[in-house]
Parts: sequence; structure tokens; C-alpha cells
Amino acid sequence: MPEFEEGQLPEPLTTKEIFQLIWTDPVRVFTVLRHYHINQWTYGLIFLASIVSVLNSFMRKHYADKYSSALSFIGMILLGIFFSFFIINLYAAMISWTGKWLKGRAGTVAITRVLAFSQLPAITLLCIQIPCVLLFGMELFTSNPYLYNSETLGQVVTKTWLILSVIMSIWSFILGIIGLAELQHFSLWKSFLNYMIPILIITLVISIPIAVYFFSLFN
Repeated sequence: MPEFEEGQLPEPLTTKEIFQLIWTDPVRVFTVLRHYHINQWTYGLIFLASIVSVLNSFMRKHYADKYSSALSFIGMILLGIFFSFFIINLYAAMISWTGKWLKGRAGTVAITRVLAFSQLPAITLLCIQIPCVLLFGMELFTSNPYLYNSETLGQVVTKTWLILSVIMSIWSFILGIIGLAELQHFSLWKSFLNYMIPILIITLVISIPIAVYFFSLFN
């Protein structure tokens, strides 16, 4: 059954309004996205979010220490983006599946849309990441003491990057909870549970074989 009577659908938003209001009125934006099935930005946003995620991971793990050539490093970035795409779509499917346990009805496509638009705060990190990469190059992703252990511009920039990445990731997570709650007609706590159950399942699937393996070593 439709949620609104004919002629009483939520007022549509322009693309500009969607990208502006999601920061201040996310419930309204996610309502419009759901009722008008606005999907054309979904995979573009996932692509940008994947770049942010990969660059953050490469900085934390100093990937350039292992992949020193530019060609191999670019290859690892492209591979990381591919796996990020896969993980986001798998996560959306698992949220849809486990959401049905909680009486939710949203499908994978709609949940993928929520995940994509909720990543807008994280995507803004590209405004810092791209200039940093242009300024420092691959050295940004090494454990080079020039960048990390001395009072230099590099230290300030990289620490700012890492701090903002945590803040924006938390903000994106909150937007995801809000968007999923609107989509599934859940409370925020129930939406949070819908978000976390797939993570718990994945953790169990990974940890049980590891636990069995280590248990077998001592028997």
C-alpha cells in the first residue's frame, strides 16, 4: 500500500537540494529518494566512497612500503576499489536479508541507495585527499619519518586527514542509520540493529574457521 494518497507524495527535490539537505534534513532527503526511486547517483557515489576508503586504508597500512612502483600501486588502488564495490553490494544484500527478520521489507537496490548517499560526508574527504596525493605523491602512503615523525607540513596534513576520516566515517554511519530507519520504517535503535547483524554474521563466519584451526593446533 502506498504511504501517501495520490497528490500527497513528498515534494520532489532537485539534485542540488538533495546534496545540500542531506546534511541538515536527511529524513526528508531519504524519503524523497525512496518515493521517487532516485538511483542515478548510486554507483557514482559508491565509486567515490570506494576511492576514499582505499586511500584511507593505504595511508594507515603504509602500502607504498610494499608497492613502491607507481604502476603496482595504481593497480592495488583499482583492485581495492573493485573489492569495495563488491563489499558494499554484499553488505546491502545482507542488510536486506537480515532486515526481514526484523519485519523490514526493503530490497537490496533501495538499501544500496541509502548506503551510497549516506557516504556523502566521507566523500568530502576527497577535497583533502586529492591535494595531499598531488603534493606528497606515494610518499604519503609510506612510513617515511619525514611525514610522520617531525614537525612538518606533512605531519599536520596527514594527521588532519586521519582525524577527519574518523569524523566523517562516523557521520556517514549515522546518516546510514537514519536512512535505513526511514526506508525500513524502523526506529533508530532497530535500524542500528539491522546495520550490525550482518557485521556480526560476517565476523562469526570468519572467526569460527580460524578458531577451529587454532584449536586443532593444540590437539
